[in-house]
Amino acid sequence: KDMNDTEKELQQLQLIWSLIKEWKHDKYEQWKRVQFKEINVVEMENECHAFYLKVMKLQKRMSEWEVWQVCKKTVENFKTLLPLITDLKNPAMRARHWQQLKQELKKEGSTDMIDDEHGFAEATLHDINQLGMFKYHDIIGDISSTANKEENIEKAIANLERVWMNLGIEMTPYKQSYYTVSVTEELTQQLEDDQVQLSTMKNSPYFETFSEEITTWIKILADIGETLEIVLANTKQWIYLESIFMGSDEIRRQLPQETDMFVAVNEQWTRTMSEWKTIRVVKTVCLIDGQFDRFVQMQKALEQIQHSLNDYLETKRMAFPRFYFLSDDDLLAILGHSKQPDKIQKHIKKLFAGIHELLLKAPNNNNNKNNNSN
Repeated sequence: KDMNDTEKELQQLQLIWSLIKEWKHDKYEQWKRVQFKEINVVEMENECHAFYLKVMKLQKRMSEWEVWQVCKKTVENFKTLLPLITDLKNPAMRARHWQQLKQELKKEGSTDMIDDEHGFAEATLHDINQLGMFKYHDIIGDISSTANKEENIEKAIANLERVWMNLGIEMTPYKQSYYTVSVTEELTQQLEDDQVQLSTMKNSPYFETFSEEITTWIKILADIGETLEIVLANTKQWIYLESIFMGSDEIRRQLPQETDMFVAVNEQWTRTMSEWKTIRVVKTVCLIDGQFDRFVQMQKALEQIQHSLNDYLETKRMAFPRFYFLSDDDLLAILGHSKQPDKIQKHIKKLFAGIHELLLKAPNNNNNKNNNSN
């Protein structure tokens, strides 16, 4: 029995020592000589975990053996290095993070092995271990975590650039020779979402790293929003006045100064909208140098024209108070057809209670122009 027990123990000793040899020569000895940039952390973790399971299978029979305890402790110590290795190989680490790490480690010893751009890329795992980097795992972990969060902002800014570099604007044909801007729900939502995202970045503890990019994009999107807002306002005003000044000879005769102003605005407006249709990229068209100031001047001109038009209509209402019963559009329709009375029949019932339409007779002609009278 003693001989059998001794034989089993020898077999078990042989087994544990074979594992120690495997770890030392087939695992760690190979890993420690690989350049840090070539290390596959996931593969290393998987192999380390599989080896640890082999060791733990022997626990029931060898837990009291010092050799097994040493083997187990060796693997466990290495496992504690894996998060450190992961942090040091973090692809989010930039030059500023390596420089920060060098500043932290200068207090403790040499930092010659840390490259300002690539960190420990040329070092080996053995070098890392010799430097005792595990002592700084908290510092390294914090810097790596910061790098991850900053990379998220970095990617978000890159995505902003990609989206707004290609985001198009919809131009809708108007009449035969004009184009108007159509601000879609998709564009409005994209603008609002990105402005909220930038506001969040600005309030982030990592703002300083990207302050220039974030501030620039905040201004870009604000400028785009203001430009689209004034373009939509001008479009509405321009469409209204275009139908009046380009469609009514009577109004053009009555308001010659305002007509000249509108013609000038109309030429500039249609030229700008044609340029927008050619370019079609929201960011590009909205940030054309000096354009916003021109839109402001056009807006002022359109408002002045509208004000003069309102004054003109008010004089007509004061001359014939029943015109107060009519909207501006109806009154303009009447004034625009002042020499075509048959075209104002539909407005008569709004001017006079109880009268639906008039019986019209041509000058020096006894024949009825309109046979209906109600």
